[in-house]
Amino acid sequence: MTLNADTEALLKEINESDGPQYWEVTIEEARAFFNKISSDLATPAPQIESESDTIIETGDKQINVRVYSPKVKDHNVNSDSLPLIVHLHGGGMVLGSLDAYNAVCQNLCALTPAVVVSVDYRLAPEFTFPIALEDSIAAIKWAYENAECMGADHDRFALVGDSAGGGLVAGATQLLASDPEIEIGFQVLVYPVTDWSSFSNASYEKFGDGGYLLTKEMMEWFCNCYFATKNDREDPRASPLLAREFNNLPSTLIITAGYDPLYEEGKNYAMALKKAGVDVIHKNYAGQIHAFWSLGSAISEAEEALSFAAQSIRRALY
Repeated sequence: MTLNADTEALLKEINESDGPQYWEVTIEEARAFFNKISSDLATPAPQIESESDTIIETGDKQINVRVYSPKVKDHNVNSDSLPLIVHLHGGGMVLGSLDAYNAVCQNLCALTPAVVVSVDYRLAPEFTFPIALEDSIAAIKWAYENAECMGADHDRFALVGDSAGGGLVAGATQLLASDPEIEIGFQVLVYPVTDWSSFSNASYEKFGDGGYLLTKEMMEWFCNCYFATKNDREDPRASPLLAREFNNLPSTLIITAGYDPLYEEGKNYAMALKKAGVDVIHKNYAGQIHAFWSLGSAISEAEEALSFAAQSIRRALY
């Protein structure tokens, strides 16, 4: 499969810009640049009913979240019993924000339709493993417990994450599988990071050296920011592909991109879940790169991927 034409044009523009790498500037500058690019290239979103920010206070920590509510009159659904989606953003555990993924969450909210809770977990290097995962689990539990207050039904509960956020969803879902107080009905993992322990598989060899947006060098920088030790990188909570078993996990959609260094670990995670008897759909966009689904202003196929994810959630939970 050849590289998608939209994607090829975007990569040409990026590669010719010759700007600094994230690790060549300050963390603040890297985050500001990531947020700007994400907003500038964001997928256009349908109109929703409302969005509002709130703060979760749990123990000694505060976690910012943004709650999105859909317009439902055109969907012929019960507005008092909407699915609930918790969204965990990408960015290598170092970058990303509520604003950077605003359009993704608006699309999921409108297209499913569902109430969406976007989580602003704390980032590295200020907060290292397992802080992002602990924040994510705390926010997942808060959303589940407060679903009714947001106009949602926690019996229709899905988790969605891309890249590092996809890894957080996979890790959180494994940890919560045996929790009797919460039930996750569906998970969507978009080109997820499922194995931080090694960056040496076939897709890294093909696509990790530059030219396709995400690089091996970038992943190593993220890794060094987030993990204090090699043992942490091999912890199944961080690298869910390394778990000993995959039992009792919810039905799963895994979206991968063919020109992505993370393709192999996404494919391998789908295979591991299928082998364990989990209901899995693996949807590969063969001509796409990492991050494509949040870049819909430049890559038209992003809209199809977001729509496919929303339809999959709808089929699973309505």
